[in-house]
Amino acid sequence: MRALWVALFASAILFAGLGKSPLWDRDETEYAQAALEMQQNGEWLIPTLEGRPFLEKPILLYWATRLSYKAFGVLTCLAAVFLGGSLYGTRAGFWAGMSLASMFLFAGGFRLLLTDPLFVFFSTMAFAFYARQALLPAYLSIGLAVLAKGPIGFFPAAVFALYEWSRGKFPFKHAAWGLGSAALAAPWFLYSFSHARAETSTFFLYDNLARLFQSFEGHDGPAFYYVIVLALGVLPWTFLLASALKKNWLLRSARKEPLSGADLLLALWALSIFILFSMSATKLPHYMFPVLPALACLVGKYVSEDPQREKNAWKICGGTLIFFLALIHFVLPAVDRYRVMKPIGVALKENAPADAKVYGYFVSEPSLFFYGGRLFPLIEEGTLDDLLSQKGPVFVITKESRFHDVPASVPHKTLARADGFSENGGKMTLRLLSNERP
Repeated sequence: MRALWVALFASAILFAGLGKSPLWDRDETEYAQAALEMQQNGEWLIPTLEGRPFLEKPILLYWATRLSYKAFGVLTCLAAVFLGGSLYGTRAGFWAGMSLASMFLFAGGFRLLLTDPLFVFFSTMAFAFYARQALLPAYLSIGLAVLAKGPIGFFPAAVFALYEWSRGKFPFKHAAWGLGSAALAAPWFLYSFSHARAETSTFFLYDNLARLFQSFEGHDGPAFYYVIVLALGVLPWTFLLASALKKNWLLRSARKEPLSGADLLLALWALSIFILFSMSATKLPHYMFPVLPALACLVGKYVSEDPQREKNAWKICGGTLIFFLALIHFVLPAVDRYRVMKPIGVALKENAPADAKVYGYFVSEPSLFFYGGRLFPLIEEGTLDDLLSQKGPVFVITKESRFHDVPASVPHKTLARADGFSENGGKMTLRLLSNERP
């Protein structure tokens, strides 16, 4: 029954209003378009973007997208229930799931089409199975985490080994189990390397290793970057988490006891991710997603120890649900009116016949392909007249600034105009032109 309550609460936060708002992040639009191209081409092994191999992330996201990936947010909350219950008891597990579902970083991030929800779900399941000493499903989960995110998916195995070593045990068996996880993930990586060697090599060298040493796309920050991310991202549970950590510290200090058992496992889990990405040159808020289930278990334990805390926790959950529903149904629709990619893409889809020529004149975004329902080339030379003077129906998407700098003299018509901002290019105004006579 407790798991059902968590599933209903998480669903209310994570599923409400889905589909009403356009895709927000540039990564979202790329992953969505790649999954759409796989669907259209009947392809299951090599994702493509604009017809070319797209291996920025492993394959599991695209499989899950075709099978409906949205369920993984709720499943991760249920995994937290399972994990918290294994470590601290059923009441703690219940509050672990409830607090995780309502953490701002989790609730916001797990509504996006990213690889992280899959990665976090399978990582959490790995810890949940490990807590019950079920090593086979734990390492199967790790293999799936690697298929979701890449080499970072092995981090639970490293935590298991550190935990065993801290207890005076030699973690050799975890090396063998880790090879099993690698064997599960290896066939797809070998297949992708044999069919798209350059893109697969780029994934390992650029998208994983290089980001640790070099900041990409302006995503950098100070060493304390993730302190701020977690302080804000764990809201509205930040203060309860701080109280839980303080209480644990004071009790162990008074008894002169080191961290042990479940507390040590969760500490190694959270600190390994926190330290790794704090040292990384490239920093993004969603790199802290894997930490959240561990912190939720600590919150769950703390809340379950006191009936008054449980009463307050119910109030926090209710207030958070109201906040997110208001955000989803009122605030986001108001913001969406100022976003330019979806309305232009939809206008293209509604107006352009299948045999029409379509061009992006100095503008090209995956979201335009996704909402426009077709791929079209990026043109960065010549003039608008060169495009609009062609025979047959022609449609051109361009920025208004480019439209005014190089105005078209041939007959044309503006079919749609959107003024606002895009998920990648900031503030802009787009026009959809056709060579129809006005």
